[in-house]
Amino acid sequence: GPDAELVEELTLHFGSVLRAMMTYYMATSGGNDWSTYYDPLVKASEITAGLFVFVVAFTQIALLNILTGVFVENAMKLAQPDRAMMMLEQRKADMQSAEDLREILAGLDLDSTGTVSWNEFKIIAEDPNIFAALEVMGLDVHDVGLLFDMLSQASKSREVEFHFLVDACMKMKGPASSIDLQALMYKTDRLA
Repeated sequence: GPDAELVEELTLHFGSVLRAMMTYYMATSGGNDWSTYYDPLVKASEITAGLFVFVVAFTQIALLNILTGVFVENAMKLAQPDRAMMMLEQRKADMQSAEDLREILAGLDLDSTGTVSWNEFKIIAEDPNIFAALEVMGLDVHDVGLLFDMLSQASKSREVEFHFLVDACMKMKGPASSIDLQALMYKTDRLA
């Protein structure tokens, strides 16, 4: 009768631990559709059939999440730049910026002495191309006279050596960082 066919089908798929494991493997891996095993189970017990569907769904979701996590983690590791490579790229960019700055400021040393006087330096304020190029590089020169006074005081001369000028301008690129502000506060405290 119908019960004998059901018992035979259940025994075929779940009659031993090995058969049950194979049935579970086929239902979760796509070897057979899970509904093939669900239909006889629901006839025997709705609770057993519900548990079977839950276990299959949980396995597929868990497996999918684990595999996705592994792939994403590996992809993220590959996507993160190497610290040494980042340092090298930053160093190259800094060297290129210094070279660009040398080219921009090369015209300031009018007498070819290797130093820049105030009369030569004030060309920055008078030449909008130099001024704009410096701004593009991150050097916002609002007061050319103050900048020259700072540079000449730091170099202890009324004429600033060209290489010192380039190095000092490179240090002044961009906004002030926290450490710059802390150093300024420290120096101010030492003077007081």
